[in-house]
Amino acid sequence: MNLEQIEYIKEISQTKSITKAAENLGISQSAISQSISSLEQELGIRLFKRSRYGTFPTDEGKSTIRKALDVLRSIDDIKEDARITSKFLTGDLRLAADTTLIHKLPKVIGRFKQQHPHVNITVLETTHQQILKTLDDFTFHIGIAGVHDDILTALPSGIQFRQFGQVPIAELIVSKNSPLLSKPQPLTIHDILTLPMIFHKTPYWEKFITFYEKQYGPLNVLLMTSNTAVIKSMVAEGIGISILPNYLLEDDVLIDQACIHRVPITLEYGPPYKQYGYVYSTKHPQATIIQAFLPFCD
Repeated sequence: MNLEQIEYIKEISQTKSITKAAENLGISQSAISQSISSLEQELGIRLFKRSRYGTFPTDEGKSTIRKALDVLRSIDDIKEDARITSKFLTGDLRLAADTTLIHKLPKVIGRFKQQHPHVNITVLETTHQQILKTLDDFTFHIGIAGVHDDILTALPSGIQFRQFGQVPIAELIVSKNSPLLSKPQPLTIHDILTLPMIFHKTPYWEKFITFYEKQYGPLNVLLMTSNTAVIKSMVAEGIGISILPNYLLEDDVLIDQACIHRVPITLEYGPPYKQYGYVYSTKHPQATIIQAFLPFCD
């Protein structure tokens, strides 16, 4: 038995007609008849009998139908309780986001606020190290951060990590007129060593540059900036190329308009994070508001 079949039972009981029930539910008469027949076989009893006066519960089916309708009423009560809770959820929600991942929050917060307009939200932009360090003191409710496997395995008791999005990988971005687009892919570091490069100014990319300069000598670093919009604009103008993690390239207007192109590249140096997602403490005294927010993060 499933909820769909219970809905059929309810409609047939109310209309006393399979034909009218099917019309009201917007399905075919044969579909509802087959579903009820299948349920009767599953239960081993006949639920309804047809006559020229309509379709009525059988004597043996009355008890089962009554219990099924009780289940449906209970489900409706649960939905109503959830609706009321949703409407009147109040309080403060403090979020912390890694600088490289904060762009993930606007859509999530927007959807949450539509359902919970009375919750006050504040966002702190910080580092993943600071987020993980302050989870236990309840400075904020939820953090968005990138982590490596060693961090995941060392998370303290009560700290949960909820992954979202794609597995992080580094991608090369070039202008629409770049000759690199005609090269066999994936590219390698050897294809770009002499080209002007624009890097995101973070400790990871500083280590990335050091790693390759030790092997191949100085790279042609045109600019390092913490502003990823500047990086993408300069690439679109053909001033240089860049390598960015894929989560910084999602829902990007310059990519959507084909002003810049994502090019697969094979690199020895691993991505900034192995995973990225939401971290929170199950011991937080305001767990209700955390649990209300998490479904919007998927």
